[in-house]
Amino acid sequence: MADTQFTSDAASPARGRGAAWYGTIAVSLAFTLSYIDRQILSLLVTSIKASLGLSDTQIGILQGVSFSIFHVLATLPLAWLADRVHRPRLMAACMIAWSFATCAAGLAFSFGSLMLARIGVAVSEAGLPPAAQSLLADLHDRPGLARATSIFMLAPFVGGGLALTLGGKLYAASASWDLSGMADFAALEQWQLILLLAGLPGLLLAPAMAFTVREPRMRMASARPHAAKGALAAFLVENRAFCFPFMIAIALLITILNAFVAWMPTALMRRHGLDEAAVGQGFGMVFILAGASGTLTAGWLVSRLRNEQMLERTVRLMRGAAIIMVLPATLAPLAANLGQALTLLAPAIFVLSAIISMSSIPFQFIAPPPLRAQALAALSIAAAFVGTGLGPLLIGLLSDGFEAFATVDPLACALAVAAGVILPIIAICLSIAARSVADLP
Repeated sequence: MADTQFTSDAASPARGRGAAWYGTIAVSLAFTLSYIDRQILSLLVTSIKASLGLSDTQIGILQGVSFSIFHVLATLPLAWLADRVHRPRLMAACMIAWSFATCAAGLAFSFGSLMLARIGVAVSEAGLPPAAQSLLADLHDRPGLARATSIFMLAPFVGGGLALTLGGKLYAASASWDLSGMADFAALEQWQLILLLAGLPGLLLAPAMAFTVREPRMRMASARPHAAKGALAAFLVENRAFCFPFMIAIALLITILNAFVAWMPTALMRRHGLDEAAVGQGFGMVFILAGASGTLTAGWLVSRLRNEQMLERTVRLMRGAAIIMVLPATLAPLAANLGQALTLLAPAIFVLSAIISMSSIPFQFIAPPPLRAQALAALSIAAAFVGTGLGPLLIGLLSDGFEAFATVDPLACALAVAAGVILPIIAICLSIAARSVADLP
């Protein structure tokens, strides 16, 4: 059977603009829900450790390695599907799967069962970013794509922040819930109830994603086949002077993001004697407001660049932001009180969100349409394998190591060391990538 090629009608402004922005909002909301389900665990670390008798390293495995390995394994096959099938329906299927996996985590009774549920979340969530980002690239022109991508990339910060703020409120409220008439739920601990509730919204949004978001591949023709086998590797190798340092930078950037999201709430609780509700309200609000502001600011800046400058200037903006972030990100975990910590975290998260919001734009620009989802998946794989896997585990290992040497506030020290070492490396990699832009075809 002949291969097929999809062609887009996204360039039809009369009927395409409203559908394009509706699709943008829908995939952004789905991505936000994925981050709530992914990051809610960071608020529950203390309760889960006490309930299941886990170490910081085991928590790092749950939030990092067990998630990233299977996320990586699932990403490229699902991206291959995204280049070929109805993307909104693929994303809806992923939403249903990760929502059930999050609910399953709420029924976990051991480290092993909780890890299996986290693996289910990881595999299911892997299909969303490449499908959504390739869809956005088909729906928008370059300036519109920069704005749409910035909205999409609000998810790590809005979703992560909501996981903390709403999760903290629910956790505090759940202590007084009377479940005596619901025998199946009365025996569950607070952290289990929160995970069960976190999985429900995705089940409600999935049907809307499947049946109301337009797929811009409106007709199929046999004039040109899909990308040949090995085309992704050839694309990455041909553009290796740009792609490889850029991918390393993004992977390390996601390392910092996941380290802070996974461990900063626990570090603030331990250092400043706070509970889950207080940390969720304080850090969660800073995470949402600073993250959303940085993301939208970056999208506005990039959309104002001229087309011929957009790629190089985007990478240089990312490099400058990484340099600016070093000082507040290093000092925030070691602050003397919560007010100082949040004051330092606000600019660090603002800048971090700005860099992350721009991270997919270069690959959206330079990847050929038949390879776009797979190229974005390659970037996501690097980010997941190194960043999602290494970030939480690295901090857990460093924290246990510092504790073995009787270091005061070992978790806070681990976060500070990670930021102080990794961020300058990110800036160097982005400098190398920026110098290579002129050599891209």
